[in-house]
Amino acid sequence: MNLGEKIKRLQKINDYSLRELASKVGISHTFLSDIENNRSNPSLERLKDIAEALNVNVSFLLGEKDEMDNWLADEDFISLYSRFHKTLILGN
Repeated sequence: MNLGEKIKRLQKINDYSLRELASKVGISHTFLSDIENNRSNPSLERLKDIAEALNVNVSFLLGEKDEMDNWLADEDFISLYSRFHKTLILGN
């Protein structure tokens, strides 16, 4: 899974629209779309901002560990993580 795919998947997990995530990061939605579709690469500072907005660290986004990719590709994990994450944030 490449960087753009990981960002897209984490965007879905965090239940952010493209515009919401771009706003949290402080970039345009078109630039974020270009990153997600591997047409542009973010600077290290932007990558840090993206990671922070997605509640992960930069090494997770850049890591090549198959296990991380498997977690991000597993729909059951995504559903479980989304519910857990919302409970932590919203307290429901």
